[in-house]
Amino acid sequence: MDNNRSEGALRIVARGRDAFLFVGSDTCGKNLAMLMTLAHTAAACGKNAELYFADVLVRILDHPVNRLEELLPQNWVQTPSR
Repeated sequence: MDNNRSEGALRIVARGRDAFLFVGSDTCGKNLAMLMTLAHTAAACGKNAELYFADVLVRILDHPVNRLEELLPQNWVQTPSR
């Protein structure tokens, strides 16, 4: 048994510490943490985070509020190209 996966995830945080130190404000830091969480969740679910964000950012404006859970990384299914 090993913990390589968790160590790899923490390594990304450690590398970004210097960059994250000056994100601008507390609000920016919270937004960055949320985006990093979504990106890493998408990667953990075997999905391309860049494709995930590109698709979700376009769809979220017209998506029904009562079905937002469909846009979470673990439930996301990419829409066909428009």
